[in-house]
Amino acid sequence: VRGSDWTAPPIGTTRGLGNVHDAAMARRCDARRRLSDALARLAGPLRRVVERLCLYEEGLEALERSEGWPARSAKLALKLGLAQLATNY
Repeated sequence: VRGSDWTAPPIGTTRGLGNVHDAAMARRCDARRRLSDALARLAGPLRRVVERLCLYEEGLEALERSEGWPARSAKLALKLGLAQLATNY
């Protein structure tokens, strides 16, 4: 088309995938912020337990061994951490 400049990206358009990607990135950033805020409300040891078991999918036994805790104590700590998180929601 004569008179059109196709070298520059469109400015101020509402069409295309750009807005979809921007919205997805905004949702991702918002979810990350909400997760950080929720974990910040946990006490240090409980936060570590919840992060390692729920986010990093470490096993209960592996956590107990690395922390030097007695058997079944990680399960109790996880219950306490999740209960504390539940009060925020």
